[in-house]
Amino acid sequence: MNRETKIALFIFFFAAVLATAFAGYLYYQYIELLRSKETETLSGTILWHGNRDLPEIALTLDDGPNSKATPRILDILKENDVKATFFVLGKFIEKNKDIISRESEEGHLIGNHTFTHANGKITDLAKINRELAKTDKLITKYTGKSVKYFRPPFGFENWRFLAEAELLDYTIVLWSIDVGDWNDHKAAKDLSSKVLKLAKNGDIILLHDGGASREAVIDSLPVIIKGLKKKGYNFVTIDEMIAHLKN
Repeated sequence: MNRETKIALFIFFFAAVLATAFAGYLYYQYIELLRSKETETLSGTILWHGNRDLPEIALTLDDGPNSKATPRILDILKENDVKATFFVLGKFIEKNKDIISRESEEGHLIGNHTFTHANGKITDLAKINRELAKTDKLITKYTGKSVKYFRPPFGFENWRFLAEAELLDYTIVLWSIDVGDWNDHKAAKDLSSKVLKLAKNGDIILLHDGGASREAVIDSLPVIIKGLKKKGYNFVTIDEMIAHLKN
């Protein structure tokens, strides 16, 4: 190896070390910024329910789009003239791009639920950021709309999700009624009876269009919709609910 080659290699490795060190410094500053949120009061919005003075309900569905369940759910919503909010997983969007496009075209709201259903307690901040960014990009690609709403997997997670969502200016959306449809042993009548018993003004109902069997959700949804309408409730999307809450 001649002298010129040695010098070139030295310069290359020295530059690589500097670049790595600088990237590490920036990442460290980023981590410290978010870690500081652990003990601060977060100023972003976390929505548990809507206006308790208005007879309105928000149906939300997580973990899709699902090639088998989601189209059937969309058919039910369309038949009953109901708009819902779908919190989607990025990993399912590409192979179900027609479904997510349909959700948007039919007036449903779409929010971010991470790319892989990441667990915020064990996922580092850089990966959380990538999960949200990748999912946002795909939602926008197939709907033409920006993403404003985020639901953390497993619900009310630790500061990682909350701090990252605040930095990205999301509104975090949780729920006030969980019927446990993620439990495959629940029958349709279990889901519908629980919703109709518990529902009150401003409730956000958690359901799932992704996962294993969604038959119970599909079978219970018409009963839930008709039952709540009979009780005088209107169905709204999350953005409508927030607008009414502010007003």
